Amino acid sequence: MKYNRWKIKSEHWVLKEFTWFLKHIELLPSVQRIIPGRIKRSQRWTSAKLISYSYPTPSWLKFLMKKWGTVQELFITTSPEHQEHLITSILETSKRTL
Repeated sequence: MKYNRWKIKSEHWVLKEFTWFLKHIELLPSVQRIIPGRIKRSQRWTSAKLISYSYPTPSWLKFLMKKWGTVQELFITTSPEHQEHLITSILETSKRTL
């Protein structure tokens, strides 16, 4: 079942270590929508929680949320003129909140 709470779409589970981070970036004015993707097992194991930037499209940005041996895709919709600023804001926020 899909439901929306604020800007975060809740179709898939969110890794619980990243919910606080998502609530922080939800407050950024250039963020229109936050869509967590599926959770997948990773071949590479890391002990740190990490947010990494993957790639842009004309309407959204793709990030990867990583912890232990798990990776979750994160899609953030925004306008093209806000993408560069939003990428730096999200990566800085991840350093402070994780």
